[in-house]
Amino acid sequence: MADSFFQNFDGISEKMIATVSAIDIPFLNTVSVQFEKAARGFLIDTAKQGALVAKVDSALSQGSPNTRGFPLLNPYDVVLIAIGYLLIVAFGRLIMTMFNPLPVRLIQIVHNTVLMCLSAYMVLETINQAFVQNSYKIFGNDLDNTSKGLGMARIVW
Repeated sequence: MADSFFQNFDGISEKMIATVSAIDIPFLNTVSVQFEKAARGFLIDTAKQGALVAKVDSALSQGSPNTRGFPLLNPYDVVLIAIGYLLIVAFGRLIMTMFNPLPVRLIQIVHNTVLMCLSAYMVLETINQAFVQNSYKIFGNDLDNTSKGLGMARIVW
């Protein structure tokens, strides 16, 4: 019963990863590279934190080659996204003080339903990867660098 249920999910995570990996927005790539250069320059020259930059570079170089293409592994990208989010919230609040409240009930329902479905998929696929396909244990799981072993990382990532 469980095997036939989980067979419906086979290949979905690989298709999702391939789709996300294929997205290439030159403007965002340029912004990301420029931000990384500026952040490195600030940390090394102004804040005198060359050791911190060296630690980040060392940690990035020791990462698994299997996960190099995964999004948000570069801490500079994470900081850039956090700054962008804070700017959107700050300017959004400022702009929205000039307007009447918008009716967002339908958007809220759709948003929550989509996130609930995504979370349910992730839970079911994680159970599938952990117990049906790979026979994981609570402790003492061996490192599996094959594509079969990366299934859990692809789902949770």
